Amino acid sequence: MKVMSVSTKGLDEAIAELTKVADTKTFLPKTLYEGAGVVAKEMKTQISALKTSQTGGSMRYPYEYEKEVLEQNFGVAPFHWDGDTLDTKIGFDGYYTNKKGEQRPIPLLANSVNAGTSFLKKQPFKDKAYRASKETSVSTMQSALDKEIAKLTK
Repeated sequence: MKVMSVSTKGLDEAIAELTKVADTKTFLPKTLYEGAGVVAKEMKTQISALKTSQTGGSMRYPYEYEKEVLEQNFGVAPFHWDGDTLDTKIGFDGYYTNKKGEQRPIPLLANSVNAGTSFLKKQPFKDKAYRASKETSVSTMQSALDKEIAKLTK
């Protein structure tokens, strides 16, 4: 009968390496930042590709100034820890003044352009940006994570 033997040689070093990696708050923000950057870059590309209208009508594209509002007020929100989960949002913030002098929320404008309304033609720029950047973002975050773990375990 063979007896199984267990050796503890190197176990302390392995535990020390795992302890370094266990503190995710040191390297996860860098990883998430890389992934959010990929999505944000694609979103800016999609915003700049939006069609615009010069005059109103029953169905129109956003005006040039509305497109500029979207370009200028797009960004990545600060990172937020919720227990062990790190979150961020990519989107629009603030208000703009329309041609009538009324204050309107910029996220509402973005959603209206993306989904269309009774007077705005649908241009699903957000959907395109998310679909186009998803795989690249995930692979970018994975490579950034691997690099950070390699730095910590050296």
